[in-house]
Formats: sequence, structure tokens, C-alpha cells
Amino acid sequence: GGICLVGASPYIADCIIQNCSSDSSGGFGAGIALIEDSNVVLVNTIIQSNTGNGYSYGGGLYCSQSRAVLAGCEIRNNTRSTSGNLTGGGIYAEGSDSDIELLNCLIADNNAQSGAGIYTNSKTVRYENDIDLGQIAIACQLRLNNCTAANNVGDGIFSVKSNTFINNSIIWGNTGHNVWVDDLVYTGIILYSDVQGLNNGTDNKFSGQNNKSVDPNFSPIAGDYHLKSHVGRFNPVTETWVIDEVNSPFIDNGAETDSVGPEP
Repeated sequence: GGICLVGASPYIADCIIQNCSSDSSGGFGAGIALIEDSNVVLVNTIIQSNTGNGYSYGGGLYCSQSRAVLAGCEIRNNTRSTSGNLTGGGIYAEGSDSDIELLNCLIADNNAQSGAGIYTNSKTVRYENDIDLGQIAIACQLRLNNCTAANNVGDGIFSVKSNTFINNSIIWGNTGHNVWVDDLVYTGIILYSDVQGLNNGTDNKFSGQNNKSVDPNFSPIAGDYHLKSHVGRFNPVTETWVIDEVNSPFIDNGAETDSVGPEP
């Protein structure tokens, strides 16, 4: 893989981690691996085009019993080899003490057998006593705020024995499930988000409010997830400002108490 962190706490900013791969027989984290109580912050970093060979976990980022905060990052085009079996194309997190927080991130065009965008699994859950709540499960935490998870092949977000929180985000165009939580014992909350198929009986194991399942109107350029706008959007191919006839219904449509700037 590209970077392996063992019990480390680095700050990684403005980097590109790409074209890395796991061992031919399989591995953990083709792009980045966090293990044994690591604690990493990634800012404005691109994790792309990494490959999982054999039986692999985490094409872009693997996190085991560790914590990661990603802000303004892109995790895209991470995939499995032709004969590979990859779980968690973009991100794979396991362990009850793992905590993944994504802020204003793009998770797109990743490919895996399961959890192509993000896959989480607490595996063994630890229980603790709370004075007010009684016995509570300590499980893997996944939090997305102002993020877009789109066009991942093999599920957008797949949570097993995990607590998942999604706010002000767009989850759209993923094959398999756009969002899935395997057990109602664990928390799944979606707020002010656009999730394709959220209310169609398959991806609806979540509580929340002010959610929709409406085409977000992404840019027509492949791989560009800017929203169409009457005011204008940046075209990364021509590097010009484009005015659209169609306006995305999710511009300035997040939680009223949140800042407009970081919306996806």
C-alpha cells in the first residue's frame, strides 16, 4: 500500500495518494492503512486510483480500531483488480473503537463487491454503562456532513454493527444500496440529505427529517459532481463559469442552522 500508520497521529494536507496497491494475495488499505489506535487528520487530500488485489479491505482507506477526520478530501476511482475481492472500495472501517468523520468530502466512482463507497463493521461490540442511558453499545462510528457519495459500484454506504450519521449530504447513483444499516439495534440517522431510494422500502432503516429522494442534477461532465445552478458553476474541463438552465433543488437547502458555504 501507499501509507501504513501504526499507533501514529499525523496531519496530512494537500497530498495525492494514488496508483498504490495491496499485495497480490490481499491486504488492508491499498492507499492508506490506520491500525492500532492511530489518529489521523487528512485535509484537502485526494485518495484515488488505488487497487485492492486478492481478498482486500479498503481500496482507498483502511481503519482498524483507529480514528480519522477527513475534510475537503476526494476518495475516488479506487477499485479491485480483475480477480480481486474488495470490501470497502473507498473506505473500510472495522472495530468498535473506530471513528470516521468526513466533512465536505467526495466519495465517488469506487468499485467493490460490497460497500464500494464506504463499508463499516464493528465486528465485536463492547458495552458500557451510562448513568442516564443504562447499558449502551460502543460501536464503530461513521459521520458524514456536507458530503457527496455518488456512482460507486457495489453500494454507496454499507454499515454492519455500526452507528451512522449523515447530514446535509447527497447519496446518489450508487449500485446496490445507496445507504444500508444491517441491524436496527444500531443508530442510523439522516438529516437534510438527498438519498436515492430512501423511502422505497429497501434503504429505509433510518430515522431523520427533511430528507428527499430527488435527482440532485449533477454536472453532465463525467466525474464532475458540481450541482447545476442558475447562478453558475465551475466547469473543470474548460475552466470557465457555466450558467445552467436547470437549478439543483439542493443548493441552499441544507439545515437552516448550518453555514451555506460547505454544502456539497
